Amino acid sequence: MYDLDGAYLRPLLGSLQEERFNQPRQELPPAWLHDGVIDVVRAEVIRSGSMSGPRILAWRSEPWEAVDIDGPEDLERAERAVRAVRPTEPR
Repeated sequence: MYDLDGAYLRPLLGSLQEERFNQPRQELPPAWLHDGVIDVVRAEVIRSGSMSGPRILAWRSEPWEAVDIDGPEDLERAERAVRAVRPTEPR
């Protein structure tokens, strides 16, 4: 992954000299993704201007439990995932 520095890419991990970004992914350390499936935040954390605070508790979720919705096709995929878990609407 990179950040944009003017017209140039700057690696987020390491430096251009280390070239950690060119390592095979199998050699990279395990990483977690903050998917937002569960967000429990104390009110004082929000009031302090943060959405996560100084500590984030890990929660392992399955890939089907989290759908990033960035466009209409993602919303359709999320709706399919919900229907798979709850096939009928409550009356």
